Amino acid sequence: MSTGGMVINGSQNTEVKKMVTEDDDLDSGESKRGGLCCFCCCDYRRAVIIMAILSIIFGIIGLATYTYQASGVINAIDVINDDGDGKRLADAFDEYNRVTLVLFIISLITSLSALAGAIIYNKFMVAVHVVWLIINFIIYAININKITNILSDVLTQDNSFVDNSFEDNSFDVFGSVSFDAARKVFRLRAILNQVFGALFTILWVYPAVKFCLELHSGVMSTKTYPREKASCCCV
Repeated sequence: MSTGGMVINGSQNTEVKKMVTEDDDLDSGESKRGGLCCFCCCDYRRAVIIMAILSIIFGIIGLATYTYQASGVINAIDVINDDGDGKRLADAFDEYNRVTLVLFIISLITSLSALAGAIIYNKFMVAVHVVWLIINFIIYAININKITNILSDVLTQDNSFVDNSFEDNSFDVFGSVSFDAARKVFRLRAILNQVFGALFTILWVYPAVKFCLELHSGVMSTKTYPREKASCCCV
């Protein structure tokens, strides 16, 4: 039996109800179902876009300056007389710079992927960057610890490998401080870099993961974004 083209006890009635439900999602006046980044900032799609843009900017800056990141320490090579220690330290910094370059390039590519994924509502493109951020931090931590250990080992050896033109252990390689102080300063810097690196990784992963979850659940989509969009500072 049909009334006005609608099957009362058939599948067509169910389809109509489903269409009505989907149309309701398009109502931007409906209450927001998704969350806010940091509970007060903006919707997760907007947060991912902002973070991706910042990552791209920092990535470009990093590519342009990565060879100078250890410039305060590399001068130590020039005052090391021992060919073995000097070559060991030089090789360590060369490897550090090569790994850093690769990390910057891949991070830049995955940041572009995350930006595109947020724009077109593709959770997989965003997830690729999330996974890479975790891998990137692990590789960075291993890399910085490796070179720190090598530098620490070289600087704690007998001072006979130091150029004889320096009469004491307070030459101006690390800002007029001793080798021992330089070793401690560099190790502290390495620890702080890892701590802040972990914090920034978590800061980026958090909105990206939440955005992917909202896309997966259907809360966030092209149709529902008029309802989900939110910002504390702009339209």
